[in-house]
Amino acid sequence: MDKFTVKKPSELSITEWKKIYPKYTMKQISELLGCGETTVHKWITRAGIEITKKNRNERSQEHRNKLSIANSGKVKDKNGQYKICKNCLKRFYVIPARIKTANYCSYKCRGNDIQKKYTGENHPSYVANTIRKKICEGCGNEYLHKPPKPLTSFLLSKYCSRLCADSFGFRYKGEAHPNYKGEESRRRSRSHQDSRWALKVLNRDGYKCMRCNISGQIATLQAHHIYPYEIYPDIRSDVENGVTLCSKCHWEVHDILDKNFIVTDKKPIQKKDLLVEGLVIETKVFGKDSRKWHGNCYWCAKEIIKRLSDVAGRTTAFCGMSCASKHRRAFGNYRKTDKSLIPKTAREGSSQIKLN
Repeated sequence: MDKFTVKKPSELSITEWKKIYPKYTMKQISELLGCGETTVHKWITRAGIEITKKNRNERSQEHRNKLSIANSGKVKDKNGQYKICKNCLKRFYVIPARIKTANYCSYKCRGNDIQKKYTGENHPSYVANTIRKKICEGCGNEYLHKPPKPLTSFLLSKYCSRLCADSFGFRYKGEAHPNYKGEESRRRSRSHQDSRWALKVLNRDGYKCMRCNISGQIATLQAHHIYPYEIYPDIRSDVENGVTLCSKCHWEVHDILDKNFIVTDKKPIQKKDLLVEGLVIETKVFGKDSRKWHGNCYWCAKEIIKRLSDVAGRTTAFCGMSCASKHRRAFGNYRKTDKSLIPKTAREGSSQIKLN
């Protein structure tokens, strides 16, 4: 090993590294080469040698048996102290690092002790001179503030229970509600009451379109109001005023009732913004004009359909985040000058990609 002492770690070849490691330890190599163990570890890794933590001199079976007999029954010396729990007065052992801070034998005792001490006026968040008794405006009984409930919520409350609130309370509905945002907002976000009505209608009709008899396993089913929703508000939630229709028949019925029902939400997208290869399909989805992009995933070549607005301005299109991340790992580290080496698509699969 003396012949390597005159060299620096960077001057040793891979063959020379394999001769000295793992025959010698990193500490021995660092002492002879005049460098640190971290430097030795770095150059061993660069040489492609696997780092090992095995003993250089393997122990015999007889030696192992003697060690196990010698270590059996041994108990490690305890350097800590024994303290008395402040809650249950139980004696418990504390390690040296927690001698100054440990006061309880368990989290349960700590919680019980804090619960006893920090109640009422002793609690750090206690607010003095505040009303903690009120008269229920519904039943007229007196009710108290209970600690788990925030004091601010208790001061704002008017009733002692939810039952009294439902029986004697006033509910704001429709335009009188402070959060009412108009009829158009209600049409976009249906309430739970309308959802329950629609579910009852679908259950009654056996999940089949009553116009074309198509099943719900094939088409999307919707509940249609026989008498219009806006004109007859009194029977909106009446199950007899509903009929199950598929999405196609539903919008055909509305087209017959009102020719101006269909709303066009097209946004101008120039051809120069469409950089990916594929077909643009114009169709109607739920009564609205919609444009879709139909093409292949740029990594796995799977056929996909996306909204045209999601593809406009992009140079690639993927079926999911998995393919997008694989494509980015393969071609995301090229410099601008090397962009010409990246193929336009990677539809051959990750194992068959070749850079020209």
